[in-house]
Amino acid sequence: MRRPQAALLLFVALVGGAMAQAQPEPAVLAHLDGIVAAAEPTLRRWGYLAVMAVLFVEAACVPAPGLTLLLAASVLAARGELSIMALLPLAMLGMVAGSQLAYAVGRYGGRPLLQRLPLAPHRLTRIEALFARWGTLAVLVGPFPDGLRQLNGLLAGAFGMPWWKFAIANLVAVAIWVLAWGGGAWLLVEDIGPLAAAAHGLRPWLLAAGGAGVVALVLWLMRRNTG
Repeated sequence: MRRPQAALLLFVALVGGAMAQAQPEPAVLAHLDGIVAAAEPTLRRWGYLAVMAVLFVEAACVPAPGLTLLLAASVLAARGELSIMALLPLAMLGMVAGSQLAYAVGRYGGRPLLQRLPLAPHRLTRIEALFARWGTLAVLVGPFPDGLRQLNGLLAGAFGMPWWKFAIANLVAVAIWVLAWGGGAWLLVEDIGPLAAAAHGLRPWLLAAGGAGVVALVLWLMRRNTG
């Protein structure tokens, strides 16, 4: 199969998959209410400390519902039950501290520690090569994919990324992640109905634009690698 055809198939798969996974407005609202209901008892008992602690352990390589708790806390802040001005800095502090602990563990535990993770050797080698070339970018996007968010600091430390470079990139990434999810939920909670309806109407155009961007990126990378 020629490369342009493969890119076209990738575009169709991305658009079709995204449209299949898209939730209608009532489902989005019900999901948000479910998140708040599940986390509300913990937040009422422990407040900001719960958000800090869960984000800390998640960034330190322990699976935890950090995003769920942050979203629920932001919704409660929008209702006036918590302060968003306290929530967001404390969430960042917990996440940065956990990332620093994970970096230290990776730095001093090294590759033998990574070999104990459930990763195939060839995949570990590939990740190491990616970090060697795109380390700062990997740390910047690290908080967003689930899985990489938990391993980001550990991988950076184990693969020998300079601490100062990791610390700066991680701080920027954590700030963007917390503001995007926590601040975004706080800002949108009252208007999520009309916004979700508007997004639902624009979804085909947004998916087409995103898919076209992905195809353009794939073609550019192919041309660069063969050039």
